[in-house]
Amino acid sequence: MCSQRNWRQLLSTKKSLFTALLAVVLATGLSASKATTYDIVDRGTLVGDVVTSRAMSSISKYKAMYSEYRVMLSHDRVPGEFVVRLDGAKSLGLMNTIFSTDLGVQSVEVFQTNPELMTVKIADDAKAETFLKKINSHPAVRYAEPNYIVIVRPLDGSGEALERNDPGQDPGQDPGQDPGQDPGQDPGQDPGQDPGQDPGQDPGQDDDPPPPVDDPPPVDDPPPVDDPPPVDDPPPVDDPWPDDPEFGMQWSLENTGQTIGGKEGIPGIDISAKGAWEIQEGSSNVLVAVINSGIDYDHEDLSDNIAFNSGEMGGGKHINGIDDDGNGFADDWRGWNFAGESTNNAADRSGQGTHTAGIIGAIGNNETGVAGVAWNIGIVPIRYINNFGIGALDDVVKAIDYALVRGVDIINCSFSSSVSSSTMFDKIEDAKDAGILFIVPAGDNAQNSDYSPHYPGSYNLDNIISVAATDNHDALRPTSNYGKRTIHIAAPGERIRSTFLDNGYATLSGTSAAASHVAGAAALLWSEYTGETYTQIRNRILNSRHRVPGLKRNIISSGRLNVYEAIKESDPDMYDDPPTPPVDDPEPMPDDNWRDGDDILDEDGNPTIIESRHPYRNSRNDMWTITSSIEKTKFIRLVFSRLELERGFDYLHISGVDENGDWERVESITGSHSDGVTSLFVAGNFLRLQFKTDLTDNNRYGFILEKYQVITDPSIDDPPPPPPPDPLEPPEESDWVDGGNILDEDGNLIVVESDHEYNSDEDRRWTIQGPTDANFMRLVFSRLEVEPNVDYVQILNADGDTVESITGIHENGFTSTFVRGNSATIRLRSDGTVNYWGFRLEKYQYAD
Repeated sequence: MCSQRNWRQLLSTKKSLFTALLAVVLATGLSASKATTYDIVDRGTLVGDVVTSRAMSSISKYKAMYSEYRVMLSHDRVPGEFVVRLDGAKSLGLMNTIFSTDLGVQSVEVFQTNPELMTVKIADDAKAETFLKKINSHPAVRYAEPNYIVIVRPLDGSGEALERNDPGQDPGQDPGQDPGQDPGQDPGQDPGQDPGQDPGQDPGQDDDPPPPVDDPPPVDDPPPVDDPPPVDDPPPVDDPWPDDPEFGMQWSLENTGQTIGGKEGIPGIDISAKGAWEIQEGSSNVLVAVINSGIDYDHEDLSDNIAFNSGEMGGGKHINGIDDDGNGFADDWRGWNFAGESTNNAADRSGQGTHTAGIIGAIGNNETGVAGVAWNIGIVPIRYINNFGIGALDDVVKAIDYALVRGVDIINCSFSSSVSSSTMFDKIEDAKDAGILFIVPAGDNAQNSDYSPHYPGSYNLDNIISVAATDNHDALRPTSNYGKRTIHIAAPGERIRSTFLDNGYATLSGTSAAASHVAGAAALLWSEYTGETYTQIRNRILNSRHRVPGLKRNIISSGRLNVYEAIKESDPDMYDDPPTPPVDDPEPMPDDNWRDGDDILDEDGNPTIIESRHPYRNSRNDMWTITSSIEKTKFIRLVFSRLELERGFDYLHISGVDENGDWERVESITGSHSDGVTSLFVAGNFLRLQFKTDLTDNNRYGFILEKYQVITDPSIDDPPPPPPPDPLEPPEESDWVDGGNILDEDGNLIVVESDHEYNSDEDRRWTIQGPTDANFMRLVFSRLEVEPNVDYVQILNADGDTVESITGIHENGFTSTFVRGNSATIRLRSDGTVNYWGFRLEKYQYAD
């Protein structure tokens, strides 16, 4: 387990010192100041909830919240606020300096968790630069910086709709609101009041676990999301263990090839959780701080894993308003809320914290809901973000400090920021000194963190694990950040089923979900290997990863989490050295100059344009090899002027050739990019572009490849190898010739067609054999009419793979896409409803 400092004694000593200093300053310095009257406040303005007055009406409060929310986003910081760190005993001089300036200081809030830190607010944000310059030049200041805004993207970060148990629920409704609340309640009540306190309760009650605390007052709804789609039904499973009813939807824990959200998985692409559970299910002695939007304490799948603070329980201590255990927080029997006003109620209002907590530690094998990665752990709920998914730097720092006070082993902190903060770095380093593993999402900006750092993952501290998100095919999620030198490992983060508000469950996506898998794995490992350090647990996770070729250029470890491989090896020496990015791995640097290549040429040397149809067709599997004609090309990449695909289902795959001469995927692009997109680089002078779509039709535009770009290197002497031949590239139209008669297995002439009308619940096949020297085949139908988007005529290759699915009415006929080889199979599939005419095959065509 981790080592723990005596934080309580340290805080107590510092508080006594600073209380005395502040008393002197307030007695001697304020009267001489030219500024307005100042208050040492708990928080005069509720920045975390973006509330400017407690007495607002509901309507004016909402407008103020949203207005200030937009202002804060435009600044990337809280206007007029700064986090200042003092330099120990020199603080008295600094306090006099602050209170005697002409910069309009309005308030100073000394951190409850660390009296060397404070939040300073000035009246005029236009003087922010001047204020920072003056304060940072003072010898008693270690540093001062803006109170940065931390943006937490919702777990459905790509814009996917939220899925809840009740698909008819109004997604704009505050899911944490008590539906039985009196609608006539005064909306201006004091939000700082402890909503769980019972003024009539007998303070001498016995030591039984305390009753649930009432919900806090309702807050205004966050901006609405799209209507949720129907929730997937859990697929049947052969193995009933664990017995959680929705375990079959948790592909990240066991991928059986189940279809989640319309996307069929690949069996075995998971974190191998079942193998790990055979060894260890978790221990309540391992504490995980979930620093997020709070947690639904009373959730049926989480409540027994909430880590209670025994020093604030029994005999009414949880509601007596006294800091019974002396840790600086009165009545923190479950956790703490730093989102604006300091309170002991960290109940979740937006659902993200509850969702991440469920991934980490939902109770497993309890015939309820889902299973977490670790079934039995201690979860410490800490809230710092509000319903808009934002929080301030000072609140995050307090949250981390509180986690240290509670003596946690693991911190799962769900945010990513492009701004580096000295305060944040120091706090994570404090966590390191306390032996705490700090696990964070890579971020959902679709950016390379090597060139566009995202914090805290990009801090160079060896207790951090930064986690990217992958899907059920082991492909990097399109919105996930990546970085060969900054992102440590990948984990499942696409359509993850977990706990949600009001005993609900939701399917959400994002790197926060991916990081939660790693946090759960760390908790499981520490439950098994109780004497190991954070370094050994971290190395177990990184070294045991499942290597994924497509992550080689995107992730330090080149792999995805595999908790079974991490936990099965009992020798810690196996995990001494974590994976590091190879020094000699070719990599273009940010200051390298990309230059446009020449025209893209076809195989005959003629200029060509590579693009899809607009809109594109379903069941495409088209490939092109793009070769640079620029001498001494070292790297190549593609620039698309427009790219609009069905997100998560249709893709452009970019591949290069690895050291063994095999194609290796380096990127998968999906979604809408109306302004264009530039691909990742490939080492060498050529790459492969693959356009792969699923079986469903859509009205999306497709793509246009505008050009390729290269970086050259004069030191390259040998000509690069030519690209390997690609038999999947489609023949030219002039190469297709009509085949002969279609014969049955006895050599008799036949006509291939369905019944007219075809039957309900049909699943019938016909195989057409071409000449032995045919390398490609396609089918020409004289008529094809099936019920649109319900019934399908599918074209299968010799391996039985579906290469195209055709639906709808095509009275004038239809020519299929090509199939590799000299045979093709037609499969007619219909449902149990009304049927159409069917199809008649006119002929087949082939090319060599």
